Amino acid sequence: MTENIVNSTNNDNEITTGLLPNFCDVRNLFVVVLLTVVLAIVFAMAATSNNERFWEYLALSSLLMLWIALLNAALLCSLRSWLNRQKDSHCLTISFCLMLSTSLLVSLLISKAGAMYSIPLNMAPLNTPDSIFLVRIMTISTVIYFLLLRYFYIQHQWRLNLAAQSHAEIQALRARIRPHFLFNSMNSIASLIAISPETAEKAIEDLSDLFRASLSEQNMSLLGDEITLTESYLAIETLRLGERLQVEWQIDQKLLDIEVPSLCIQPLAENAVYH
Repeated sequence: MTENIVNSTNNDNEITTGLLPNFCDVRNLFVVVLLTVVLAIVFAMAATSNNERFWEYLALSSLLMLWIALLNAALLCSLRSWLNRQKDSHCLTISFCLMLSTSLLVSLLISKAGAMYSIPLNMAPLNTPDSIFLVRIMTISTVIYFLLLRYFYIQHQWRLNLAAQSHAEIQALRARIRPHFLFNSMNSIASLIAISPETAEKAIEDLSDLFRASLSEQNMSLLGDEITLTESYLAIETLRLGERLQVEWQIDQKLLDIEVPSLCIQPLAENAVYH
């Protein structure tokens, strides 16, 4: 379970820092193939008027588009780590040029293959000369790649804003210590200095542990440490509430070494006492 949490954290960091998605993932490849086929069907319906021409156009255009899509996916998959380390503008520009180059290369190969094997022009995806065929392929590719990279950029910015907002909320939660709790703790410690110096010293240590945890930048900690921190908080509250505060812990000792988000238990105990 600990490994799953660590892996999930690493994946979240990768998602928020990378502009390009992982095209090596099977799910993303499935989406690429599905969208490519749907796009080929739409183009076939728009370009033909009878069923016979529709199936011919769909077969050849889908073959062309799938080759381009899969080669682009393989290219971006292999270069993803390097591209995501670049500036966003550089990453988008390089990706755009690479995908256009792939479209041009595949189109040229298909055009040469059609000439070599004497494929009739009326069976080509576009019933036009080679030059116009290439121009149309590159124009369509340019529009699609621009929209696709624009979508990746917007999604990336949205993830970054969401991560920044979540981080700010976590930092605010960590920094938030109720003023009444602080004042009551200091008053309790002051009253114990003359009566029970050892208890007052222990309370100061517990209070310092709470401040240290609230100011820490660590995102994950062991469950056992979180429970110890919560016990320190409850020990301070016990000085004020006395026997009115009764706490019973039921803990599975096997779970103490699991990593959990920092300060995930103490705020629950604080709200329970406050309310």
